[in-house]
Amino acid sequence: MAKISGSFLIWFLIFSLILTFSCSKDRNRLAGRYVAEDNKGKQLQTVLLELKSNGEGSWATEEDNISFRWEIKGEEILVHTKSGGVIIGNIVGETIKINLPGVSMHYFKKAL
Repeated sequence: MAKISGSFLIWFLIFSLILTFSCSKDRNRLAGRYVAEDNKGKQLQTVLLELKSNGEGSWATEEDNISFRWEIKGEEILVHTKSGGVIIGNIVGETIKINLPGVSMHYFKKAL
């Protein structure tokens, strides 16, 4: 088994901590409750999105409540479903755009 140098381990740990804290900062920025709006700005009362700063989230409609994990990659939000799928959304300012396959594009704005 090859020896790993002590300085490599130190740099690896520092890099890991920086990456962890930068991801937490982005998650905190997006964490909160969102309400879906159509492209005309009309509020859809039945679609809610909640993003928690720990990477957990939920999607709620009148019929269902679905939990998931989420992460940020650049200007995209990746929603990891329980079934193993990944839904990719776009972060545009304070709006999150998610295109649900077979449904439609949803525009989520942060609820006050």
